Amino acid sequence: MTKGEYIIKQYNRRWINLILFVIYAINNSIHCNQYTVINDSISTYYNVPHAYVEWTSGLFSLTYVIFFAPVLYGTEKIKLKGTMILASSLSTIGSWIKVFSVEPDRFLYAFISQCIVSTSYTFTFGVSARLIAAWFGVHESSRASAMSLFGDQFGVAAGFIIPVIMVQKSSDIVIWENSLRRMHIVNASVSTFCLILMVSIFKDKPKNPPSMGQAVKVQETNGETFAQSFKKMAKNRAFILLLFWYSICGALLRILGAVLGELVSINFVDSYGDAGKIGFVMNVFSMLSSPIFGYMMDKVHKFRHVNNCNQLLLVGIALSTGTFISFLLFTFALKMNNIIYVYVISIFLGIFITSAYINGIQFGIEILYPISEVKCSAMMVFIRQLVSTIFLAAYGVVLRKYGDITANSIICILTFAGAVVCCLSPIQMNRHEAEQGASAKEVKEFLPKLDP
Repeated sequence: MTKGEYIIKQYNRRWINLILFVIYAINNSIHCNQYTVINDSISTYYNVPHAYVEWTSGLFSLTYVIFFAPVLYGTEKIKLKGTMILASSLSTIGSWIKVFSVEPDRFLYAFISQCIVSTSYTFTFGVSARLIAAWFGVHESSRASAMSLFGDQFGVAAGFIIPVIMVQKSSDIVIWENSLRRMHIVNASVSTFCLILMVSIFKDKPKNPPSMGQAVKVQETNGETFAQSFKKMAKNRAFILLLFWYSICGALLRILGAVLGELVSINFVDSYGDAGKIGFVMNVFSMLSSPIFGYMMDKVHKFRHVNNCNQLLLVGIALSTGTFISFLLFTFALKMNNIIYVYVISIFLGIFITSAYINGIQFGIEILYPISEVKCSAMMVFIRQLVSTIFLAAYGVVLRKYGDITANSIICILTFAGAVVCCLSPIQMNRHEAEQGASAKEVKEFLPKLDP
């Protein structure tokens, strides 16, 4: 596709790159809740407190906070393929260390391996935004984002159910050890295969930009420093309000992943495996719903601007309100004698909470355009992970001192506040306006002439 004298082209190759990224994300995010979903068993096997096991999941927030700056710098300076190879290498190293952590006195090895894998996980979000911006047009961006994060969701879902299937609860410690080792060997083998794919098949950015808005943005933000971009973010009221809601949704997901096993075991006897199945159900419905919300956002981009903002706001309000109501019902369901209620409510948790934080990134990119998608998504995820780390630490203290009702009630209040803030947040469709308003004459000021 050409506009004036300039080439705007979308390559079929974009789908291969996206599929490779999804494979990487699946394999990497499997590790997130691998231990916490069977918290009781892991705590007993390694003879460590439940809180230690919870932080094997919390590490995926903490390491992002710690390595935010170097990873952000690296994803901007290193080529896309180089970034993916580095991330895949870290995941592979961490996975193989985990194979040697299965003895009951080697919980430290398991914790170190989680640190390495979670560092690799840090690359996921910035690379996702960069990949979509480089290869996909604006009308495909929301769907591509949903598909890229499908890998993360599928991996998390698999991480909930695989330990329940592969790790046998037994009085014989040898059976536990062998089942853990088998699970880790499978993970490490898949990680190695993923690394080979990244080295041999993955490609960098295309020769020509995929959209007019992306073409203009490349030059408009050329030379802008991280500090300048972050200063603009801090002054944007719409972005700050969005960030508040987005961070609460993300923190809620991290808390559920880290403590779901403990919450289920507290409230239901003989519930080994139920936490994994509940988490799996939640993430499966999240995978089904996220592309639908992404499709809705892409459709909104095609309507007249006078209606766009209102319709995007309605999507945000639906997601935030659904998040509050579903977690409130989840809190009550935990206190009912029938665990089937928890299974049913987990469907709605998956639909609203995960869809909210996934599509929240697209809201942020829309508001902050022409700031780099990498910087925008990295800042949003950084704040989300920082809030998640703080909330998880606080939640654990409240849970053990005052009980799960008090801890969950506080989360309900925060999700309600997030819903209110979302209703008050103004939506600015800056990226959409740039895409629709860019003409060959305007782009000529920014782009060098390209040969057809």
